[in-house]
Amino acid sequence: MKKIILLMALTLSGCATTDMVYNPNGMNEQKLVKVETLREASAFSFSAKYNAYIMYVYNEKNEEVTKRNALFSNKISEIKLQPGKYLFKVECKSRNYYADTEGKFELLPSKKYQLYCDIKKGKNIFGGSADASVSLKIREIK
Repeated sequence: MKKIILLMALTLSGCATTDMVYNPNGMNEQKLVKVETLREASAFSFSAKYNAYIMYVYNEKNEEVTKRNALFSNKISEIKLQPGKYLFKVECKSRNYYADTEGKFELLPSKKYQLYCDIKKGKNIFGGSADASVSLKIREIK
């Protein structure tokens, strides 16, 4: 019985996301950059839209700033960072498919950004429309 409860807890927590702050120099919080992910579909919906989940973030020195454990850490839905250039590794997930993608972006002080998955359509072997590729995009939001 304890194993079943533990398994259920791990399964349910696997869908959870967390927020994070990376501010090693103690910069004024007003100057930090806020990056959030676009989440259009709930985990239990039948939507074909893709949600973006931050898996890892690397700074210009190629240091992973998120310090995630791939097996036991939650995916990141929002992160506050010091201004600079960062490489984001993101999982794009719909009800049926998922893809890993990455993008390098320069983030400006005191701005708010949203990462989202840009899905390109192609044809499947029967000639119907299918999701063919994914790329990571970013936009400034107010």
